[in-house]
Amino acid sequence: MAAERNRQFLTWSCIDGVVRNNTSNESTKDPLAALDYVSGFREPAVFAFMDIHPFMDDPVIVRKLRELADTLKPQSKTLIIVSPILKLTFELEKQVTVIDWPLPDKDDISHLLDDIVEKMKPRLKLSLSSEEREGITKSGMGLTLDEIDNVFARSLVKHRNVIQDEIVSEKEQIIRKSGILEFFPVSESLTDVGGMDNLKLWLTKRGHAFSEKAREFGLPQPKGTPSRCAGVRQIPYM
Repeated sequence: MAAERNRQFLTWSCIDGVVRNNTSNESTKDPLAALDYVSGFREPAVFAFMDIHPFMDDPVIVRKLRELADTLKPQSKTLIIVSPILKLTFELEKQVTVIDWPLPDKDDISHLLDDIVEKMKPRLKLSLSSEEREGITKSGMGLTLDEIDNVFARSLVKHRNVIQDEIVSEKEQIIRKSGILEFFPVSESLTDVGGMDNLKLWLTKRGHAFSEKAREFGLPQPKGTPSRCAGVRQIPYM
């Protein structure tokens, strides 16, 4: 994006300071010094600040950011704050545009799965049916690519294959870490329900409406399925 607009691209972190052309400026590790560097930079540029949110409690940092917000635009400079969480003070809410980076969709997960299968060919012959692939990609929705990559690797170590249950187990861990929700695995099936044969037959038939074949056929997604909400990690029901 910066190159298309003939701008310099620089990054900052509290480890490396401001990095320009793969060269770090050790004197700018402190966030205030880094923001002073941005203020004094004389060329059109895009700055990406990594994980500055822990410093947002400092009123000096907040004041400096407010001053920069008024001066960057006329100078063709843009400051992007990259953070895993949204942490804005009241003073900055009117001056910051929030952009949510979407979680990977089924195509992204499918491509990652293809890469894993290709890389493992010399050592393992992975064979996944279309139904298994669909289950894996749907189960992976709601996770980041790093999380999906890690759970694929763990599944290969434990099972020498990519197993959907491992992805569900990863989501259980995420829920447990949140400390808000509790995960209850379901082992029962329709065969454990007595009677109601007509209802079970209807549910079985209706279940096919959630498949990719149904999408390819032109059937709409059934109502009540999870939809992705901006800024919220979604863990679809399995």
